[in-house]
Amino acid sequence: MGHHVIPGVYYLQGGASSNGVSVEWFLDAFYRTWGVSQPYEELVTQARKRQVGANGLFFIPHLRGAGPPVRNPLSKGSFMGIRDFHTQADFARGVLEGVSFEGLRVMQGMESVQGQVFNKVHAIGGGTRNPLWMEIKSNLIQGVVEVPMVQEATLLGTALLGALGAKIYSNPRQAVEMTYKVGSVYKANPDVAGDYKRLYSVYLEILPKVQQLSEIISVDND
Repeated sequence: MGHHVIPGVYYLQGGASSNGVSVEWFLDAFYRTWGVSQPYEELVTQARKRQVGANGLFFIPHLRGAGPPVRNPLSKGSFMGIRDFHTQADFARGVLEGVSFEGLRVMQGMESVQGQVFNKVHAIGGGTRNPLWMEIKSNLIQGVVEVPMVQEATLLGTALLGALGAKIYSNPRQAVEMTYKVGSVYKANPDVAGDYKRLYSVYLEILPKVQQLSEIISVDND
C-alpha cells in the first residue's frame, strides 16, 4: 500500500511476478524455438482446442517463486497431472489457466485487506491482447474484465498529470472522465464460471503440496 500521486488517494499493490514470465517461457520453449512465426496467435488457437480444465492438467506458475499474498521464494513452477494423452494444446490451456488462478489468488488477498469483493477488473498490458486469457479471468472472478482503448496506461497517466499541472483539467476525476474509453469488455459465462470455481479450489489445494516438494528439491539445488 502506498500514497498515490493524487492527494488523498492511496493504492494497494500486489503482483504475480512469474505470470508474464511463465507465458513468455512457454512461448519460447514450445513455439519460437520451433520457428513459429506468430507464437501468441498459435498459443490461443491451440488453447481454444481444449475445454475448461485442460483435461485435468494444472500449471503452477512459480518460475520465479511465489508472490503475494504469501511469498515463497523456494516455490517452483510445475505441471501436475500429466498423462500420456496430454498434447501441446493441453499444456497451452493449462498455462493460461494456471497464471489466471495465480492472479485470482493475488486479487483475493487484496479483497481480504479491503474487506470487499471486486466484481470488475480493469486490465492493461500486453496480456490484454490475448482474448482467451481475458475470458478465463472474467470467468474466474465471475464478473467483468474491462480493457481500455488506450493500453499505454503509464504514459497516459503521465500525460494527464501534466495536463492537470497545466490546468487543462480542473481535477483528476474530470481528466479521467474525458479521456478514458472502453476498448473491450469480457463478461463471465455462467455455463463455465462454476467449473472454474471448482478448478480454482483444486488449485488452492494443490499449491501448498507443490511448495512442500519445492522446498525438498531446494535443499540440494538452491
